Amino acid sequence: MGWGEAAALLTAVSWAVSSQINGAVGRLVGASGVSLLRMPFQILFLALACLAAGEEFVFSSHAVLYILLSGLTGVALADLCFYKSIILLGVRAAVLLQSLVTSFAAVFGLLFLREPLSAQLAAGVALATLGVGVAVTAGSERSTPPGQAPLTRREIQRGVALGLMSAAFFALSLIALRAAMQDGLDPVQGAFLRALLGGIAIWLIGVPGHWPRNAMRGARARPVILAMLSGSCLLGALGMWGSCVALRLTPAGIAATIMGLQPIWVIITSALWDRRPPSCRVILGALIAFSGTTVVCLR
Repeated sequence: MGWGEAAALLTAVSWAVSSQINGAVGRLVGASGVSLLRMPFQILFLALACLAAGEEFVFSSHAVLYILLSGLTGVALADLCFYKSIILLGVRAAVLLQSLVTSFAAVFGLLFLREPLSAQLAAGVALATLGVGVAVTAGSERSTPPGQAPLTRREIQRGVALGLMSAAFFALSLIALRAAMQDGLDPVQGAFLRALLGGIAIWLIGVPGHWPRNAMRGARARPVILAMLSGSCLLGALGMWGSCVALRLTPAGIAATIMGLQPIWVIITSALWDRRPPSCRVILGALIAFSGTTVVCLR
């Protein structure tokens, strides 16, 4: 496994833990609230990383346009749809839909970056996606949070649609980020600019609907929210940097496949948090997913 694949794996683990915390916060302040409140923390952590690196900001206009597109689709639109999907469907079902990012990214990479889709890569992507699906669908039904009534068919359809939109937006953001990295942008600077531009976009989207005011009201009512978000955003910033490194060093389809193992790590962290060992089906799915990732990495 090379440095690019290792960075993608770090991204999957970081985002898995971060999504667990953000999902809990989202149930307190809503999807728009967590999307808004987490961005200042993430931008701050990445700005500190840029200062620590000490590199001069040098990038082309094309790289900025790609980063802007990546921030808008990945930070603003994809995250907003994802957290709304978590609130409706639960973490397990939401991350199952996120496993389709791999397939979307492989197709988008072929269409927009002319990255080859070999038989080995296609087989690895399919195997990893299958493993993730087997693992995250273990258990008969979605677990409804305490105090929440069972979902109607329309709400389930809306949650699935939001999850699919999130996967497509995130895959598109990976392609744009890959293009920016190919244009010579430094990974730390790319992560910072992506978070900054995406954060500005989500706040501008939220102003007409009074999202910032509602989010701040919720944060003041529950001060623990800010502490939770600071931890999750530190992990999120680490994952965003890792994704930039991965996409600079490896093709988008391969990086997305490894980062697509995030649902497996969500299940593992959930098992540790709840002190319940994973089922045999979860273990089987994890083995299938890691086998698919191995096929991709041994290209």
